Amino acid sequence: MNGLPGWIASVTGFSYSEINIIAYCNILPFIYAALIDRILHKHILKIVYVLAWIGILCFVRDFAAFSKSLFASSVDFLLNFSPVGLDYVSASVVICVILPGIAFVLLMQLDFLLISQHRQTSLPDSSHLNPSA
Repeated sequence: MNGLPGWIASVTGFSYSEINIIAYCNILPFIYAALIDRILHKHILKIVYVLAWIGILCFVRDFAAFSKSLFASSVDFLLNFSPVGLDYVSASVVICVILPGIAFVLLMQLDFLLISQHRQTSLPDSSHLNPSA
């Protein structure tokens, strides 16, 4: 295993499938939940997400086997895109890189838009400070 996954595996001792599941099923969805919570000014999605994973991990006896099974299911899912002309690698790029990237950018844009709107509406009226106005 080369590149970043290989380095992470050597540092953590996790397999490629474990790293993949941690990244795409734990970290990335949590980032989305955190962004949506930030947009909604709530903490509910983060809490529910963490509690759900705690519940799942309480029932998983072997994380390596669980990750291997979940990774195999994700490979099967990506292979199902062949009827529309996407091989495994192309489907991986579209589903695992491009779509999450678009979702992240859209959530960040919405967050920045709402922050800038909030700042504009919460600024005090300063017209009384300028005597020439």
